[in-house]
Amino acid sequence: MHAPAHAFSGSSMVAAPLVPLVAPVRLEQLRELSTWMALDGQRVSLSRLCVDRVYALELLAQAHASDLEPLRELAVTLFAAFERGESRIAH
Repeated sequence: MHAPAHAFSGSSMVAAPLVPLVAPVRLEQLRELSTWMALDGQRVSLSRLCVDRVYALELLAQAHASDLEPLRELAVTLFAAFERGESRIAH
């Protein structure tokens, strides 16, 4: 199996940009979620969060159950974005 031509530049590998594919959210919001989750004692895979919808929704459920109010508020905001993304797909 060959890597796509754009994945390599000369002899060094170029990292692909991290783009949220699971919902119409900004990457900064996902980084903020990751930071708050860490403060709440939970590890987050940012790359998986960008591509695995089930994982992302499970994390949002955990965030919503947190004792940290800013984390709960962010979870509500991000979940709303996920719902908007779903409604675009369904129509």
